Amino acid sequence: MATVIQLSESQWTPLDCHPAALLVPGWRELSERLAITFEEYDEDGLGRAMGALLKTHSGIPFIIRVLLQAPTDFEYVCIDTAPYGDRARELQEILSSCGIARSELRWVNEEIKLPLDKPTKEEVAAQFKRTAENYARSAGHANGADLGILLKLLAPTAQMRVLDIATGTGFTAAAIAPFVCEVTAADLVPEMIAQTEKLFKARALANVKTKVCDAEALSFDDASFDAVTVRIAPHHFLDIAQALSEVARVLRPGGVFIMEDSCAPAARRSDRFINDLEKLRDPTHVRSYTKREWKALLKQSGLKFVRLRNYRKQHDIADWVERSGLPADQQAKVHAAFASAPAWARKAFSITFEAGRAVSYSDDKIILRAVKE
Repeated sequence: MATVIQLSESQWTPLDCHPAALLVPGWRELSERLAITFEEYDEDGLGRAMGALLKTHSGIPFIIRVLLQAPTDFEYVCIDTAPYGDRARELQEILSSCGIARSELRWVNEEIKLPLDKPTKEEVAAQFKRTAENYARSAGHANGADLGILLKLLAPTAQMRVLDIATGTGFTAAAIAPFVCEVTAADLVPEMIAQTEKLFKARALANVKTKVCDAEALSFDDASFDAVTVRIAPHHFLDIAQALSEVARVLRPGGVFIMEDSCAPAARRSDRFINDLEKLRDPTHVRSYTKREWKALLKQSGLKFVRLRNYRKQHDIADWVERSGLPADQQAKVHAAFASAPAWARKAFSITFEAGRAVSYSDDKIILRAVKE
């Protein structure tokens, strides 16, 4: 059986930055082999090789040919979905010229089931229906120090009407309520709203409402809120631009948007590593965006970026994985990816170990303030 390496949609990345590769036997040897291959064949604008890194489409036909002609004393693997459209036709032509049928290829996502496409709305709803009680018990969501930063950036007033979208189990809405006129907590998942209502009742909050609705199709009138908040949720939005458009629509002119979420590092390999690890742990993860991407998204939606705060958060890996509700075999794959993380990833995400098992890691959050122009 012949196999080739086919990475992300627009770039080639080293195998050791992708959690899927960490689960494939022989990946270290393959990475070393590729480094040698690229050093030998880097010429004529074919990709400007840097170890196992190719950034442009121009290198794709070339590297496929190199791999197919190279000695195969171990297995080459694909760590992305099968190519499509022009790229599929291009690949098939190359394979045919080498006498190999595309049906002979084996794609690694078929083996480890790493979800590489966006989830459906139904899958997102099902995931959080199943895990609603887990999030209601999450100390990190209930009492995180980030809540204080969020409140400070919001600068709440007694006249303010606030909408908290993708509220989850309502911790952000409940923290804001004592300082404003009214808070509406909205979420796609009825089970999450049920947990939110329990929290409001337990805290005896009277100036709160709940609403089951999609962040990408808010069922509220234009210019109906003084502020919109969202905390640790945008990485699940299937259409982030549409969600921000809805935020801008329901805000009054001069209204405030406060957003907190995981932030992808600027370094491409770290971005790829953490986003794919998140997806391995939770198939409904879409993308954690970089600071640059967030600023561009805000501008496109008519929201003016004002201020940003960074926040480094440490996660207990066992709790983080358990909260996702993954079956035991999938949890084991997440733990295996941490255990196999290369040195640069261990440093970038402060992965700590006890008795050979990864016990914690840290990632970056951003909390930003924007206003509707």
